[in-house]
Amino acid sequence: MLKSRKLRSLFAAVCAVGSACASAPKVRPPPPPEDCPPEALEAMKRLDIHYGDHGISFLPQDQRLGGVPVKEGPVRVWTIGAWKPLPNNTPLFGRIFIGTNRVYARFTEAHLPGGEVVPVCMEIGRDRDVGVPMRKGSTPERVLIDSTASVESVHRFGPR
Repeated sequence: MLKSRKLRSLFAAVCAVGSACASAPKVRPPPPPEDCPPEALEAMKRLDIHYGDHGISFLPQDQRLGGVPVKEGPVRVWTIGAWKPLPNNTPLFGRIFIGTNRVYARFTEAHLPGGEVVPVCMEIGRDRDVGVPMRKGSTPERVLIDSTASVESVHRFGPR
């Protein structure tokens, strides 16, 4: 019994400094920079999708809330407002990456109303800030962000 108390105390002390517990939050860097595929750059030029920031929503138009839980992996969002040539509520598809205090998303497809799937190169963030901050109340198991955000058309994913 004494031995198990010592082991539990030692384990608790190690957990307190966060070096050996499975439940300790892991520090995760942002995703590495990545070149945009030439097809995406050509498609955005052909469609006159301007570089700069635009609005998106992580929820359909009729369900927008203050915050939304997100997970790492595939994601679909919708445009807010018309961005030439993408009409309001155009779906964008991409991938979410969870960092230490920020959430990153890279979008690689836009689904146009006529059914055409267009390769794009867009990243969540604004004015040189890549990613969005996690909302207060986020935990490693439940990451929350605002349901709307800015996305920028970019030439290259990563720090600007």
